[in-house]
Amino acid sequence: MELEYYMEETTEKLFAYGSFYEFFQMYDEDGKTWETSPISFSQFLHDYWVQKISKEKAVEITGGNLPEQDYKDYQKFLGG
Repeated sequence: MELEYYMEETTEKLFAYGSFYEFFQMYDEDGKTWETSPISFSQFLHDYWVQKISKEKAVEITGGNLPEQDYKDYQKFLGG
């Protein structure tokens, strides 16, 4: 399963979502790290201005630092 990437339009924050058990992380531009989002994906979609972006755009924003290994580790941890 692939991750999907989203940009919150008002803050321009980058998020990654994987449908496997609601994996949802937010990119911290200052620390150049991915962190678990403090809100759910459902709340994100309903309460914020959201634009889905391509993986290529996410690579451009993060300099190639995507949470793909975190997602694989998460799947293994939960037995997937």
